[in-house]
Amino acid sequence: MWANQAGQYEEVRRPDDGELVGYVAPVDSPPGDSSLGGSSLGASSQCWQSMAVFGYPLGEPAGYTEAVDRLLRTGLEYLAEPWQVYLAADDRWYNCLLQEVSPSRVRLSISDYGSADFGAELTLHRPGADQLRPTRAW
Repeated sequence: MWANQAGQYEEVRRPDDGELVGYVAPVDSPPGDSSLGGSSLGASSQCWQSMAVFGYPLGEPAGYTEAVDRLLRTGLEYLAEPWQVYLAADDRWYNCLLQEVSPSRVRLSISDYGSADFGAELTLHRPGADQLRPTRAW
């Protein structure tokens, strides 16, 4: 699980069914910006980063309420979007679809139609941005 330098993060769950939709973590604000903040974990000089269930940062840091609202608005929608996985053996990025995610791992399948690896399933343990990325900005 990705965490900020202090290792702090808060779970964000859908109010109607309690499903985990991601996390928010306090991060440093840009210099001179004291307008963000708002939780027991952070001071008013912090921004909050929305993160996917498996810890991938979603969007830019924002105020606490905005970061939480971003996750509640998108729900788990971002998981259904196409992503890309980097395969070091081929030294390239492949389109993929996420099959199952948890805080510690992501199971995916290669969806690059022209690839010899099309349909192959992989499990990544705590993937970082150098290994897994969305195809569009969140």
